[in-house]
Amino acid sequence: MKKFALLVSLIFIVSAGCGGPDITNIVITEQNMANVPFDSVGGGSAGGVTLVSKTASLSSSSLVFSDRDSVRISFSYKNSAGLNDTLFYINTSDRTLYTLRDNSANLNYKSVNVTIPSLRQDTFYYYTIRAKADVPYMVIKDLNVYKK
Repeated sequence: MKKFALLVSLIFIVSAGCGGPDITNIVITEQNMANVPFDSVGGGSAGGVTLVSKTASLSSSSLVFSDRDSVRISFSYKNSAGLNDTLFYINTSDRTLYTLRDNSANLNYKSVNVTIPSLRQDTFYYYTIRAKADVPYMVIKDLNVYKK
């Protein structure tokens, strides 16, 4: 009986010391998938509401988002629009990942930092910046797209 109690104690000590990984300290890292330091559209003259728009590729290669559940987008912008218009969006050829609408002109930069569900698509992503006003402009800076 003493041998059995000793064996059980030994098993308990060994199993307690060899526990699995501590999952409470796991940190999910994010990976920067795309960066646009600065871009803008605008110009024109007063004399009626004008729409200006520009679409560009977010990166030179396909972005792999199929392996993550969420995407974090951060950037700053300023604009002249005041018509609750779509000012900025990120999309694929057939789906929209993110849309920014704003109903006020911003003379100073306004920051956006949002986490959204991933489309889980490995494809090319594009961004479009637009403005509609008497003298339209839209400026973005420090656009970063991360997969989480």
